[in-house]
Amino acid sequence: MSRRRAFLAAGHRWWCEPELAAWVKDALAPAAGDLAALPGAQVVKANRLRQVVRVEGPGGALFVKRFAVVRALDRVASLVRASSARREQRAMRRLRAAGIACPEPVLLGEARRGGLLAASVLATREVPGCRELTRALDDLRAAWRDDPRGAGAARQALLEEAGRLCARLFDAGADHPDLHLGNLLVQEPAGAPPGAPVALVVLDLHSARLRAGALGARARRARLAKVAHSLGLFEPRTAPFAADELVWLARGYAGADRRLGAPEPLARALRAAAARIEAVRLRSRDRRCLVDSTGYAVDRAPGRTTWRRRDLAPELVAALVAAPAAATVHAHPRGRSVIEVVDVPDRARLFLAGRRASDPALEAQVVRKRYPFPTWRARFAGLGEPLPLRAWKAARACEVRDVPTPRHLALVLERRLLLPWRATLLMERIARPSMIHVLLEQRALAPAPRRRLARDVGAVVGRLHALGLEHRDLAVQNLLVRPRGPGDGRDGWDVWVVDLDEVRASTLTRPARLRALTQLADLPAAATRTDRLRAFRAYLEAGGDMVLARELEAWGERGLGREVARRLADRAAAKARRLARRP
Repeated sequence: MSRRRAFLAAGHRWWCEPELAAWVKDALAPAAGDLAALPGAQVVKANRLRQVVRVEGPGGALFVKRFAVVRALDRVASLVRASSARREQRAMRRLRAAGIACPEPVLLGEARRGGLLAASVLATREVPGCRELTRALDDLRAAWRDDPRGAGAARQALLEEAGRLCARLFDAGADHPDLHLGNLLVQEPAGAPPGAPVALVVLDLHSARLRAGALGARARRARLAKVAHSLGLFEPRTAPFAADELVWLARGYAGADRRLGAPEPLARALRAAAARIEAVRLRSRDRRCLVDSTGYAVDRAPGRTTWRRRDLAPELVAALVAAPAAATVHAHPRGRSVIEVVDVPDRARLFLAGRRASDPALEAQVVRKRYPFPTWRARFAGLGEPLPLRAWKAARACEVRDVPTPRHLALVLERRLLLPWRATLLMERIARPSMIHVLLEQRALAPAPRRRLARDVGAVVGRLHALGLEHRDLAVQNLLVRPRGPGDGRDGWDVWVVDLDEVRASTLTRPARLRALTQLADLPAAATRTDRLRAFRAYLEAGGDMVLARELEAWGERGLGREVARRLADRAAAKARRLARRP
């Protein structure tokens, strides 16, 4: 691309290949404000900052990006900083010169107002025979059951090549903060024989920074950790595959660059770094339930704040709060809360009908939990974060971590003199659930359903703790279960965590970790030692081994079991003393 081909059109200054000049003037420049208006444009991505379309241009298909500059501070910074489109163009040129595959930039445009950048446009040639690496991995994972050897070998080849590509990027001085598997394409030329070497293409280089020399070890480790995180190490669907894929990624990288260590230690370090990235990402998503966002809305009135699902209208929330209770499920002995079942008013039936169509496991009723704050002590205790608001946030935290819990619909919190005075929490009702202790004491389970029950309970609790959620009151009464399939539990059990008032998102300390494990082992008396062992092993497989890594290394499984048994005995003795003191 040469500056000799620069020209002005539609308020933009353009630099392009000679054969594209007429197309830019006639088609692209008039639609530069909205690329979707280009003839035949296919929208790939669109938000307030970036728009990407695929369009047929002279000489073949083009991907055209428009970067909007929204913030005033960014516009002022454009006086000394290149536009996003120009930075991406420079990065592509440098990487292509270093032998790293990336799209070819063919045109650049910038719009300025009073010397300040308003928008920039970049077009690149489409790389033929490519698809996203994440989609290729998903297809191979799906094919693994039918062809474990072939699909496994193909996944290994892709991940090892991704590791080698990362090493080449870092050696070329490209610091790509948005480097993940979604920004890599797999070239699959037509007619390539099975087992042919794979080639990867790097995308989205607008945020990449070009260093004068190769990246240091710290920057390499940080960027590689983001690639490792994008494997899906903490997602239930991909976690069984991601463990092996992480080792292959580390093996490919270590084969090209040994500065970060051997493959096995590198894989462990990347997993720990990916866990920190996941914690930051989840905390960011947790907060969306507290502000106006895509899925949530906040309604404020004097003395009252309502947090609700955006698809649940405010008048329906008011109807559910005011509806008479059909039954009282539980009342806290100290009056802290009352749980009721509410028949859905006619105005809300349509909303729940739509939800039940997508999830038949729901009842045509709503659970309503009231918090009366009966004493001044309770009101002052809730001055910072009242219990119902903590439960609302915990429900969102469980939802984004795929920890099963009843879907919370709305929270209405009333205050007087800044103190919480009354609150109502609405949530969906699960159909026909059972409690574990009732199930084991009143129903003789066959061996197979009993084994699945112990494993499913351990897996849910292990995932809860592995993702940084601590339930300080995780008794068996706060776990609801229901058999899948024909109804006898042979096909497994659905498990829900309820009563989220005492759930906090935090890094578990050693006392908290041991307390959590003691909660898991505190099963009803009808549970056998084998039941507890199965639950414990499922807990470790679901991520509990990361939570208890230090304890397992220091004590081993037997020593950890003895410590849990001692704590259970202490808990039973403390409970007996409390009961003895009651009149």
